[in-house]
Amino acid sequence: MPPAFSSTKQAAAFALLLLFLIAAPVLLGKRYLPPREQAWASIGWGFGDYPWIEKQIFQKTNDADIVFLGSSHMWWGIDPVYVRDKLKEQTGREPVVLSLTWSGPGFDTEYFVIRDLLNHRRVKTLVIYDEFTSSQPMPITQNAMAPHWFRWGDDGADLNGLSLREKSVYYFAAVIGAPISIVQWATSSYPLLPATYQLPANSFESRLRAPNPETTLGSLSSRLIFDPKNPNIPFDTYIPFDTYSPTNGVSPDEVCLYRPGATTNFTFSNRPVPEWQNHFAEGIGALVRSHGCKLVVLHLPTVAEKNESTMKETRNWPEYFQTDAIMMGIPGDRFFRGLSDVDVLKLYHDPGHFNENGQKYFTALITPALLKLHENQHTR
Repeated sequence: MPPAFSSTKQAAAFALLLLFLIAAPVLLGKRYLPPREQAWASIGWGFGDYPWIEKQIFQKTNDADIVFLGSSHMWWGIDPVYVRDKLKEQTGREPVVLSLTWSGPGFDTEYFVIRDLLNHRRVKTLVIYDEFTSSQPMPITQNAMAPHWFRWGDDGADLNGLSLREKSVYYFAAVIGAPISIVQWATSSYPLLPATYQLPANSFESRLRAPNPETTLGSLSSRLIFDPKNPNIPFDTYIPFDTYSPTNGVSPDEVCLYRPGATTNFTFSNRPVPEWQNHFAEGIGALVRSHGCKLVVLHLPTVAEKNESTMKETRNWPEYFQTDAIMMGIPGDRFFRGLSDVDVLKLYHDPGHFNENGQKYFTALITPALLKLHENQHTR
């Protein structure tokens, strides 16, 4: 096998290049980073609503009434158009309701989206969910898009309190993302492409039978039903979609709320959580406190919860976030009451994510309680 380098000069040049790349996040600092909006706009639609997120954070300045924010369970789980229309009926004005969502769990992405959002817009009510739920596998790795949205010059201080090992993970995410930042900085005089340009017209329609998320205020409304006998089959071989709305008599009055000290339909596992998850969850609490934002933690039911009388959460979120956060949800034995196994599956794209049927059913149930919380918070 021939040597990797034909001369000492080539080896030295390679070593210098490698050293430059490793040091690039520090060398770029903050001064030579491209505008912050580039961090979100550089990620394609296939990984979430990132171009939509960039538009809503950096191109809009008006107050937002209710923002649903989180990873895929929230992306697929809520119909913000319905919530907006109901809030409009209640207030007589044109409210701002949004979904800012993406693929991949973890409080790290959530923290940085919330930070950037609250630094640019006032949000009255923020709705999130448990990014490491008791019923789901624990996210053990940071979000794969971190090289795009984590930039050392912007975000290094947000790691204070983490161990050196955890900090190094994000530093090397910044190393991977440094070439992206360099190209963006060099071309920062060019305007960003509009979000609609970055999304092929039929991308979501062809894969998920879902409309462009820009037309649904950022939510993903899939018209697919999964086959439990073949859970990993391609999208084009899902069970044909059948529009279905349960008539099982479940009412919005059966939605449960939790406040500290109250009897509850929630249980808390308190299972061990990775250091980085704890760190960013605590950071979210600090952000909402400092910006006077009402925090609601929503429990989204999965197929596995069909017979559950309580909702399992990883933590007591009001105590954990050290805010007056409200937890909201509906236990599985109520949500699925009277539904056959076949009817339950009509609500889901896969065992953990709603399709259009489930999204509409769940959203209609929780909206009255959510709007009441929102009204009480902002009419006092």
